Amino acid sequence: MKEYEKEVETYREKKNHLNLALVVIMDGDGQSDQRLKKLENPVKREKDEKIIFIPNQNIETWFEYVANPDEDCKETLDYKQNHKETAPTIIAKDFKTKVCQRGKPPLLPSLKAACNELRRLGL
Repeated sequence: MKEYEKEVETYREKKNHLNLALVVIMDGDGQSDQRLKKLENPVKREKDEKIIFIPNQNIETWFEYVANPDEDCKETLDYKQNHKETAPTIIAKDFKTKVCQRGKPPLLPSLKAACNELRRLGL
């Protein structure tokens, strides 16, 4: 949590003169709501501040959904074995087009929330 607070401080120092976002990705491990509240507690996020992503089960769930958006992916399943070698940067590049802009809303609640954050920020 201390690292997160430090990153928010750095973001706030630079956000007015640089076009940047702070993206926090952490496993929700079935406790996404509690983890989000824990992040918001020490450092309250302002309305104009950028994105916080929290997958419900684990980040590999997002990898699975982005890699196979038409498959029946569930946040309660463990996809870690499917994505041992998956590079997060590749998934991040495909996220917006394969998930948020595909014409139908994602089925996973955590991905719906992430797409809403992108729309909120005009991205």
